[in-house]
Amino acid sequence: MNILIIGGTSSIAKYLIPILSKKHKVITAGRNHCDIYLDINEKFYIPNNIDIIINTTAYFKSESDEDYYNSIKTNVDGVLKLCIEANKKNIKHLIHLSSIFSDLQQCSPFYNMYAITKKFADEIMINYCDKNNLDYTILKPSQLYAPNIQTKHQPFFYLMINKAENGEDIYIYGKNDPLRNFLHFEDLANIIDKVVDNHILGVYDCQFPANVKYSEIAKTAQKIFKNGGNVKFLTEKKDIPDNIFEFNDDLYKKINYYPKFDINAGIMTFLKNRERNKL
Repeated sequence: MNILIIGGTSSIAKYLIPILSKKHKVITAGRNHCDIYLDINEKFYIPNNIDIIINTTAYFKSESDEDYYNSIKTNVDGVLKLCIEANKKNIKHLIHLSSIFSDLQQCSPFYNMYAITKKFADEIMINYCDKNNLDYTILKPSQLYAPNIQTKHQPFFYLMINKAENGEDIYIYGKNDPLRNFLHFEDLANIIDKVVDNHILGVYDCQFPANVKYSEIAKTAQKIFKNGGNVKFLTEKKDIPDNIFEFNDDLYKKINYYPKFDINAGIMTFLKNRERNKL
């Protein structure tokens, strides 16, 4: 099949393209270094003879007035425009990467414009595609990580990895040992590949089956890099709250695949990547 990946230089695209290219023709679309130029914030057209579209674009920041506007422009308006164009071109399957954060409630300390716009876009996409009989899949991954990926979305995770590599102590604020759920980009790429192969439709969470504490991440990284360092809690600081969601494996049952990278295997990919870079 001909698969168009919008956001062709995104973090997930780096893992997804090699997997999909083994069986399909992959065409990348984006503003830079892609097969075709496509800016989801502008008027755009989908090439002919595309079977599947995978949208990986997102706007994350919510600090300034401009960020609020751009969040709506990319995460909501861009997704609606994509649905309309996909419908015009009779696309067989539209796959959109949302976020588990779209399930956050207003009471959550992590509730922000990113979560709001992701939720709003999901609802618009469901409504539009159902009304127009357009096959779609919305995937909602938890927090993502992998080596050689931008650190700005998971700064503390990458800080712990770097401190472990340097043999430095790792400090966790407060008395609480926060729980998180991290999914490796390679697992997400394999999930998308199987969604494509099996033409899985619907809305699905994508999490690792087990949550992990910050101290577990830190100690695992220190064990893997073998450079020493301790994990310390700064109890005089404000506690960091948990940010986890109820686990749902409906998708994994359908595709017969569960994520394979636990936190130990995931951090090992950092070590192997840095060893390769030294050669």
